[in-house]
Amino acid sequence: MIIRILFVHVLFVLSPALWASDHVDVVEAEYDILDLYAFTSPTDMSKAVIILDLAREATMATRFSDDAVYRIDTRELAIKGNQFVPLSAKHDFVCRFQEPADDDGHPQTGTCTLPSGVEAVVNVNDPDGTEGNSYRVFAGLRSDPFFMAAVEILKDFVNNSTEFKNPGTSDTNNQNIMSIVLEVDKAMLGQDALVGLYAYIEEDCWWLMELLRWCHPRKDSVGRAESANMVIAIPFFDKGNRLGLLQGAFNRQDGFYPDPDSRDELMSRFNANLKRWDLMDNQEDWPFVEGNHPLSDMLNANYLVLDLSKPFNANSFFEIEKNLIAGTPHQTAGGRWLDDDVVDTLMTYFISRDRKGATFSDFVDGATKPPLTQFPYVATPVTIPVTGK
Repeated sequence: MIIRILFVHVLFVLSPALWASDHVDVVEAEYDILDLYAFTSPTDMSKAVIILDLAREATMATRFSDDAVYRIDTRELAIKGNQFVPLSAKHDFVCRFQEPADDDGHPQTGTCTLPSGVEAVVNVNDPDGTEGNSYRVFAGLRSDPFFMAAVEILKDFVNNSTEFKNPGTSDTNNQNIMSIVLEVDKAMLGQDALVGLYAYIEEDCWWLMELLRWCHPRKDSVGRAESANMVIAIPFFDKGNRLGLLQGAFNRQDGFYPDPDSRDELMSRFNANLKRWDLMDNQEDWPFVEGNHPLSDMLNANYLVLDLSKPFNANSFFEIEKNLIAGTPHQTAGGRWLDDDVVDTLMTYFISRDRKGATFSDFVDGATKPPLTQFPYVATPVTIPVTGK
């Protein structure tokens, strides 16, 4: 009990960082992946949009790292029974950035290699980005689109309470981030395919340091929103590993092909915390199947699912996964739009399995600025007040 109390106090100090989406998974901000979004274009059904947000609390001086490789892997998926199965067909995006030759106002530049092999060169913070026959690319400072009352959710999760503060306050209010926005022809991803998307950052490691595990080339990753923080982050309900922090192991494994060596400890954590969510309303909606929570395996395979054959939908996050669990056909594109309330969606599903009449909310309904309805979709940066003078 004493250990739990001390741990909770530490988490309350750090929780805006630890529980704000995937914010602060790594120390260096330029290597910190925050969120992944994917959706069919709101204005052009032939286009798909992928957005990778990075670098918490960014400013106009923030740059993409020239030592990092920013990757978004996509795989076509099949459905077999109640599981997604990644297929061999893959369509990947790789972005690298260079430092300006000098500091005399020259912009940072980057090159994003598309699945077609085309290399799109973009000037960072150019509001128009760069455009080709089948793509548009933007990279630069934008307003953080994520919203979540992280402190209150953490407190209520620990205290086993569903009386969330109303109204809630997002811990990412008035913050900017760095975005990479890719708008491409759907054919680059498999046309009308069901696809999974998984993003990660790699750093060059000397082979001996990697062999000795003194350097991990995969610095951070993200697939579905909130798997790491709402389910992996809190250790002390996990009887098999009450003090272990597993986000590092979770982030370093391949989202499509989870590491079998980490499976037991990650499944133990998923099972423990998903059970905790389920019983928060004092009603069990998720009986275990063959010793595991029905969502554990799905969440351990950490990729966002998007159906390219469906039109844009602003509120379809996790709809495909929920129908797969229910054994019914999905109706929407799934994926994730910028102001889709993913936290309310997951809390309600984790606690009640969408039981009729049951809804749970952190009472935060939007980010500091709403998204744009056209490229580059992520809102322009917020103006940070200057204090102290």
